Amino acid sequence: MPIKFCPHRCIRTAFIGLVIAAVLFLFIGILFYKCCSSEPKIDCDEPRLSAPASVSSSACIDVYGSVSGDIIPGSRVNLFEVSSTEFSVVMEEIRTQRPIEWSIVDERKRYGFMCLSGGDYASVIPASSYNRSVGAPLPEEPADGSLFVDIAFQGGDWQYAVGAFSINESCRQA
Repeated sequence: MPIKFCPHRCIRTAFIGLVIAAVLFLFIGILFYKCCSSEPKIDCDEPRLSAPASVSSSACIDVYGSVSGDIIPGSRVNLFEVSSTEFSVVMEEIRTQRPIEWSIVDERKRYGFMCLSGGDYASVIPASSYNRSVGAPLPEEPADGSLFVDIAFQGGDWQYAVGAFSINESCRQA
């Protein structure tokens, strides 16, 4: 008795398996690349949780950023000063504190905060401000004089899209 061979069903199953394996391999490769190829953070000799003592209280930097995802133009980005850029701390503090400032997202998905001094911050957009896909607000990483912006994370939860960052004194030698 000859063996029945179902080429269409077997080929379709093999193709789906191959596609799933390729997507999984690509995803793992992207994660590995992001984790292992990022620049090391610049650390000064002493850890700082607030504005550095050597930076005058009048030193500040303008922080501009953009929003990924399908944001509704005119949505509000709230800025919170947080005690740490650790994910759990940020997510708790944005729920229990009031924002210190806010900005409006323009039609190019851009926003800005003027004259921020050294410290840890979180820019937050409610998930209800998006049409479909949600993406966190992410500041640019400019260096301006003695201060620079260092991005801690971009993420959030079902309720908020969050971009956490620090403004620190530059440790770079000119």
